[in-house]
This record gives sequence, structure tokens and C-alpha cells, in this order.
Amino acid sequence: MPFVIWSIEHTAWWGPDRRGYTRELAGAGVYDAGDTRAILEEANVVGVQECAIPFECVRRRAPQTDQNLDLARLHLGKQGS
Repeated sequence: MPFVIWSIEHTAWWGPDRRGYTRELAGAGVYDAGDTRAILEEANVVGVQECAIPFECVRRRAPQTDQNLDLARLHLGKQGS
């Protein structure tokens, strides 16, 4: 399942490839479960700074991100799931 990551600290979405932040969901990176887990473990050492949201939950809020989900499925090897 693909995820997007919200930075509570930066009040923005994590960008693609763990690079930067964006206020626009359409520009957010989409991460697989393993990468998401690693990011949260690294970022939330002292307190909760980042949280993962299943992409499917936010996709309806920003239909323009359908292309991001297609790319995420290709990247994650889950085409058609």
C-alpha cells in the first residue's frame, strides 16, 4: 500500500525521494510500506514529528494526484492492485 507522509514539524508533505517538503499534495512523494516505516523510525526518535497517511485516503481530496499513484504502483511493482 502506498503512503504519503505529513510533516507535523514543517506543516507540509514529504517530497519525492525524501527530498524537501511541499504544501501541495500533488507534489508529495509516494512511499511503499518499508520506506514509510524507515522514515517514521528515523524522524520520530524524540517525539512524533511525521505521520503516514495511506495514499488512498487523500487521493479523493486531490484527484490530480492519480498520476502519482500510477507512478507509485509502477515503482512499487504493484501495477493493477
